[in-house]
Parts: sequence; C-alpha cells; structure tokens
Amino acid sequence: VSEYVPVSHQPERVFQRLLVRFYRSCHFLLGLGRTPDNGYSLIRRLRVRFHTYEAVTLPLKLAQWGRSLPAEALGTSRPEQVQDFVNKLSALGYRMQALLEARAAQQSSELVRELRPDIRAWRTGVESILQSLAVAPESADHEDLQARLRATLARLEARIEETLDSSNGQSLSAEESENMYRLLSAHRGVSESLVQLTKHAAAVDWGRLREARF
Repeated sequence: VSEYVPVSHQPERVFQRLLVRFYRSCHFLLGLGRTPDNGYSLIRRLRVRFHTYEAVTLPLKLAQWGRSLPAEALGTSRPEQVQDFVNKLSALGYRMQALLEARAAQQSSELVRELRPDIRAWRTGVESILQSLAVAPESADHEDLQARLRATLARLEARIEETLDSSNGQSLSAEESENMYRLLSAHRGVSESLVQLTKHAAAVDWGRLREARF
C-alpha cells in the first residue's frame, strides 16, 4: 500500500505504473526454474499465481486507462497506436502463461541438462529486453531484436534435434519428445510476441507521456 500512496488518478501516471507492474511480473515468471508447482513453498506458489494473474489481466486494465489518456499525454502518438501496443502486451501475457504450462510438462532430465545453457541464454536475453522496454522503450530496435532472438531459437532448436538424434529414442518417451517441442514452441511464442511488442512500442510518444503535468 505504501508504494502507491498517495495514489495519482492521472491516467498517464496510472498507465505507466501498471506497465511497470506488468514487466515486473513477466520478469519474475521468466526467472522461475522447472521446479514442479508442488515443490514450491506456499508463499512461492502464491507469488507464482499472483504474477501469472498480473501478466494476463494487467493489459485489460491498461487498455481501459489507455483510452482515457488526454491528448497532451499522447503527443505524436494516436489512440489506436496505444491500443495496438496494449494488445501486444496482452499477447505477451498469454504467451508467458503458455510457457509456464509447457515448463510444467514432464521433460527428460537428460535433455533438460543438455539444453540448460541454451535456455538460460535465451532467458537472459529476454530479461534484458524487458528491462530495456521498461526503462527506454523508444530506443529498442525491433529488427535487431528479431534477428538476435531468432538466432538464439535456431541454436536451441538445433541442440534439441542433436540431442534427440543422439538418444536414438532409447531414453526418451514419445511424451517427453512431444513436450520438448511444445517447450520450444512456447519459447518461440514469447520471442515473437516480444518482437511485435517492441515494434509497436516505438510508435508511442513516451517522452510526452512521461512529462509532468499538474
């Protein structure tokens, strides 16, 4: 409560505050390991559920506040551009939820061990992008971002194929193989959503939105 007192009812201030909360929740969810839900403490499980709820529902609140932004806060951006940006936030939120579900599926411990460095590299890259979007969204280059994320995913997919081929299907069940490709698809979904989000973030006049108004 103390973090939000006194509460500002200026739409542009509320919009920015909700946006920070969204990025914070996505960052938390990305940092989760593959520990089963029942392996977490009660407090940890509650935090996971809270941040998952935030990632999915905050874009709906942002859409409402975005429609209330005054013209002076929009600057050179148009209302529909702000709504497009919020729609991409929503897509990212649902992709994050899908990633959590894919992580929870049964995986081969051997395959997870082999791919851990590649998955960590992907996660670190996504976390840095989220941080950049939270601090300076106008400076992000979505084309460079797209190239980097696709290169990371290509390496991850190649490592999965290599590991699956080396196992010759002896140590992996059909379910584990399917779940690993499901996990790869979830990583790809988050990456593509993040690229689209960065692209639409560039259309918003963040400098004007951050200006102090009384």
